[in-house]
Order: sequence, then C-alpha cells, then structure tokens
Amino acid sequence: MFYTFGISIKYNPVIIINLKKMNDYYRSTKDEEKILISAYNMLHMIQYNMLSEGKVESWVVIMDASNLSLFKLPVSVITFSIY
Repeated sequence: MFYTFGISIKYNPVIIINLKKMNDYYRSTKDEEKILISAYNMLHMIQYNMLSEGKVESWVVIMDASNLSLFKLPVSVITFSIY
C-alpha cells in the first residue's frame, strides 16, 4: 500500500501510496486501523532514516490510482488518515 521510492532531485523523500491495494485491503477486511498503523510505521521509518533533525523538509507524495475507477476510490480511508 505504502512504499518509498527513494529521494527526489532536491533530496526530498518520495512516498507512493497505491490506492488500488489500499482499496482491495479495505474492502476485504474493513480494518482502517491496520492501514493507519502501516502508514505510521512507514512515515516513522522515513523520519528516522531520511530526514535531518532540526530542519524543515518537504515530502513528495504520489497517490497511484491506476486501474482504479473514480467511484471506487477509498475516500473514507484517505480522509480518515489525513485527520
């Protein structure tokens, strides 16, 4: 669902969110908490390994919606993870 692609030209971490995998997992389990835990663990790993302490840095987030219809986007999970 969530993975890092490395860093951009400006040395910002690049995070890719595969919405199809997130949607398939959510429809099969209805468990938002595990999705949030996996996102938290990945973001914590990025913070620990790829960011400098004491500096304001930006992140690049790509939401991959290929092979997913507009009506099947996991809006509830996406909005739940933002707040």
